[in-house]
Amino acid sequence: MGAVMLMISSAVVSNSTSYFITSVTEELNISRAAFSVYYTIISITTAIGSVLCGTLIPKLGNRKAFLVGTVGVTIGFLIMSRLTSLTMVYAGAAFIGFCQAFIVVPPVSVVNTWFPKEHNGLVMGLTMAGTGMGGVVMAQVMPRVVANVSWRTGYLVSAVMFCVLTLVANALCG
Repeated sequence: MGAVMLMISSAVVSNSTSYFITSVTEELNISRAAFSVYYTIISITTAIGSVLCGTLIPKLGNRKAFLVGTVGVTIGFLIMSRLTSLTMVYAGAAFIGFCQAFIVVPPVSVVNTWFPKEHNGLVMGLTMAGTGMGGVVMAQVMPRVVANVSWRTGYLVSAVMFCVLTLVANALCG
């Protein structure tokens, strides 16, 4: 269950970008194309961070890796809530992406450790389904927050949602 919650939390990062595009680009007076590079940066830095995380898990353990990811991504969303320039968008994306690796890599270790090999595929599939479930939740919450309050508050809500989900998941997976 904790591994699924980690993947749900990753949807806060990966499935909510589109809800911010119009509001952020209009307020910061930047193009949508320039802002959309945000997700590319997250993807690239998650890939880089995943390699590092994979080498550190044997030393850190899953629980510490989760905490690194939780703190890092939460700080990244706080940075995003204070954006004033395109440079900050890209820096926030890089920080979030790198730290997200410490959330998405450990569930593989958990599944491979806790379950018999013949069930790993099914359990990993169920775990990864958490990303889809998180996307459904984000599709209900984030457009309303951005439209009715502000995009800055949307990033703060993302920080809180991410932090709570990953802390609970850490307690369940530890």
